[in-house]
Amino acid sequence: MNARGPFLVTRAALPLLTAADDGRVINIGTVIAYRGALGNLHYAAAKASLIGLTRVLARELAPREITVNMIVPSMVETETAERDYPGVAAAVVQDQVIPRYQQPGDLVGLLVFLASRESAFLTGQMILIEGGRTFL
Repeated sequence: MNARGPFLVTRAALPLLTAADDGRVINIGTVIAYRGALGNLHYAAAKASLIGLTRVLARELAPREITVNMIVPSMVETETAERDYPGVAAAVVQDQVIPRYQQPGDLVGLLVFLASRESAFLTGQMILIEGGRTFL
């Protein structure tokens, strides 16, 4: 799902993206692909493959004026995160420079920018928006 899903969705949306004046593909990565995490080999590998997918698609779709980028959040406070990783949030927050649980709203500004015409010259990029978690 984490690797094949974005590929299949992009392939299915390609006719609409091509018909648009300036199409946008925005993939969602994870800091686990950069940092690793015990017991998460399958997840880290799948998300790391999304980096390659993003870069190859950026090159292949640029002639059609379609940009392809990826955002890389930290652990975002959602029902799924709480269900799948109970009790992990405190350790994640402690591991970040910005010492609070990332909220879905923290991603909105970047997503809006990447979806806008203002980002027309930005493609093939992995943008880390993870509270400073990866450089510690």
